[in-house]
Amino acid sequence: MARKRGTLLERLWLTIIVCGQVIVAPAIAFAATYFIDFGGVFGDRALLRVDLVPWILGAALTYGLISLALALTVGGWMPVQVAEKGGWMPVLGASRRIRDASLVDNARLALLNSPHGKMMQTVHNEVLRKNRDLMEVHGGLQMLAAPLQIILAITPLLVLRFVPSEWLIPNRLLELAMLGYIVSLAIILRTFPGYAQRWVGAASSVRRFLVNVTRINWMFPVLLLWMLGRTIVGIAFNWIEPDVSQWQQISLEKSLLEAFLPVDVAVPETSFLDLLVALAVLPLATFTTMVSEDSAATITSNLWVHHAERTRCGADKCDLCNW
Repeated sequence: MARKRGTLLERLWLTIIVCGQVIVAPAIAFAATYFIDFGGVFGDRALLRVDLVPWILGAALTYGLISLALALTVGGWMPVQVAEKGGWMPVLGASRRIRDASLVDNARLALLNSPHGKMMQTVHNEVLRKNRDLMEVHGGLQMLAAPLQIILAITPLLVLRFVPSEWLIPNRLLELAMLGYIVSLAIILRTFPGYAQRWVGAASSVRRFLVNVTRINWMFPVLLLWMLGRTIVGIAFNWIEPDVSQWQQISLEKSLLEAFLPVDVAVPETSFLDLLVALAVLPLATFTTMVSEDSAATITSNLWVHHAERTRCGADKCDLCNW
């Protein structure tokens, strides 16, 4: 009973963290970057950029929701309960074959082979078999995601830097950069589980030490990584020296936000860099949190071990999971 109560509290806290990562963290990062104009301390400009508040709030919500959608779709998110009913099609009502044996087997296999399922197995193994705290493992996964987030942030810029100029279509640089980003995200999420399985134990121990010594909370690493990524992306952007007029991103972003907000929205000229950083930091951070939350849902019942081992061996009973 104590274990169930502890897991429920951990799941609740992880849900709060997901909401914070999707909405609160980008809003704080955008405000720290743009709201205070240090050029206005000794000049004629306003110190506080109040005109950017609609963009800060609108972009934070938009980028956060996009990042959540990417983490769920590209990561192959599927709760075990959905797999037990045959996958998303029966659950969403698109198929009447709910709990059909063949669909259930296919859904289990798809879950096990997805980045989300593989990472769930890693978290489950660390928590149940190695007796690590769930939040400690979650922190370790977020540490391991940091170098991948930096790579993901600069990949679209590297694509623009090294793609032959004759291949580039005017006013289509944004689409090319996003295509490079999607491919990179898919590759990183596919390789992340194997990388995490090897190093998550050491990363969890380091994270526990840092928390005990510095008393940092869950948001500090996200914001620190955001600022680091913003600096690196800014340097890379200046290195490739692209023609900003060809991005067409500022006008697109302005028109989208003004469609939902009843005010005139001012968009910073470097907002594309913030888009890259947001789409690099938030999806992986959200992915690791969702994995930890879904793993917590199956820890107390031992359901995940049974699904994993039974799917592998194809037996109704499995000695490895004591069924």
